[in-house]
Amino acid sequence: MNWSALALVAVAFIAAGSGWGGAKFARRKEKADAASIITATAMSLLVPLNVEVAKLQASVLGLTDQVGRLRGKVTTLETANRTLRFENSGLRDRVATLERQIVGLGHTPANGQPSTVTTSTTEVVTVTEGATP
Repeated sequence: MNWSALALVAVAFIAAGSGWGGAKFARRKEKADAASIITATAMSLLVPLNVEVAKLQASVLGLTDQVGRLRGKVTTLETANRTLRFENSGLRDRVATLERQIVGLGHTPANGQPSTVTTSTTEVVTVTEGATP
């Protein structure tokens, strides 16, 4: 074999090897570029979602505060309602007594007839924090 043929074969192997190595490097670079693009896209999509999550968290905190205030108001109103019902019942009893006295004295009450005592019952529901209705 002559040296020029051997040199040609050696050059062919070197060229094939660098072509194969270059192609392998290019594939790695393409994979890295694709991964980089996917990561950048994912990050760009996360930014508005993170902003929205922060807004929702602030909204939840505000609503939680409002629920606490409203529960306090409900408790206050329930107490006032019980007090007013008790007072109303006492006043009805007093009116009935006074009307009986008026009728007993031989007079007619202002409404033209003695009233009848009407009583009512109420259901009291206590709401505790964290309980479901």
